[in-house]
Amino acid sequence: MAEEKLVPKLRFSGFTKVWESTRIGEIAEVVGGGTPKTEVEEYWNGEIKWFTPSEIGKTKYLFDSERHITDNGLKNSSAKLLPKYTILLSSRATVGEISIALTECSTNQGFQSLITKNNVDNEFIYYLISTIKNEFLRRSSGSTFLEISKNEIKRIPINIPELSEQNKISNLFSAIDNKIEMLEKKCQYYQDFKKYLMQRIFSSQDDKLRFAKFDYEWLEYHLKDTGKIITGTTPSTKNKDNFSDNGYLWVTPGDISNKRIVTSTERNLSKEGLNNGRELPPNSILVTCIGATIGKICMIKEVGSCNQQLNAIIPNEQFDPDFIYYTIQYNAERLKLIAGNTATPILNKKSFGNIKFEFPNLKEQQRISGLLTSMDDAIDNIESGINNMQYFKKGLLQQMFI
Repeated sequence: MAEEKLVPKLRFSGFTKVWESTRIGEIAEVVGGGTPKTEVEEYWNGEIKWFTPSEIGKTKYLFDSERHITDNGLKNSSAKLLPKYTILLSSRATVGEISIALTECSTNQGFQSLITKNNVDNEFIYYLISTIKNEFLRRSSGSTFLEISKNEIKRIPINIPELSEQNKISNLFSAIDNKIEMLEKKCQYYQDFKKYLMQRIFSSQDDKLRFAKFDYEWLEYHLKDTGKIITGTTPSTKNKDNFSDNGYLWVTPGDISNKRIVTSTERNLSKEGLNNGRELPPNSILVTCIGATIGKICMIKEVGSCNQQLNAIIPNEQFDPDFIYYTIQYNAERLKLIAGNTATPILNKKSFGNIKFEFPNLKEQQRISGLLTSMDDAIDNIESGINNMQYFKKGLLQQMFI
């Protein structure tokens, strides 16, 4: 009889039985994969789904694969036909990544997949496996890339409750995953809708999207006409007094994400460092203008500075800061083209300032930027909800599986 272990920290009411200690090989058949000869055309482009490790772990469920093999390809390789709901487990290079197959499929040799037995809840095992990835890594070996063997996987110890409690736990985490998926789809919808709006608003076509009562023509301006342009700098790093953990924002390209407003930076400047740099007021727009990250853009809503890889625009009163931000964001690829395809592409202050864009009058700028900022705020709120749900799920997994 299998040895019994302590109960987990958090349980559903009504369940008191001690979780049983067992091993993966006792609750699932472990099945490897294989690759048909790539030079044999009749082995490929068939009806059998064939997964590689790069496709695993991004989502809980998988329905289709990037490549497919034929019956002949399956028969003439070590690939195996796996049943629906097999837990696909990567065992080479990216060890321990998992997804559940929603149809019959096969895999390459970078897998040791789990076909669970009838006395366990398949999805419970999926969530359990997701909590012990470090154990898979610890048992892996290899000089070129890590790999864990079939026998080593079968020997990994696990603790499982009775089937009814497994069902309760898997239902809980499935509900959480469904909520996360719903939020991700909602977020994607808002992102797609924002992209559509920007295409219509900033299009040069006759069907440009306009607010009612605005019929003035958009006029062309150089960026240097919209405000003062400043190229950032780096205060002397030899003088430690230039930097402070709780000081002013000092933006570098690495600090710019997909968020409109930068609220924190990897390094901050002291008052002395700000004086030795180039001070930027709130509502400055910062644009990366050198290297592969040309076109990355953000704004600051407090006093700060930036390094020499960025050009900043301090808008004048005739131009809305947020509208400038969205105009440049929409035209990021154009900035890359202007910089050129050199070893180190660059938009210096002069060339950056001479770029031309079309602008409506200030009131229409504000109406447009108000619409787009509301879209960004909605996206930020949804992403925050996703992060909170993922954090909640992680905490529950830690408390329910020991």
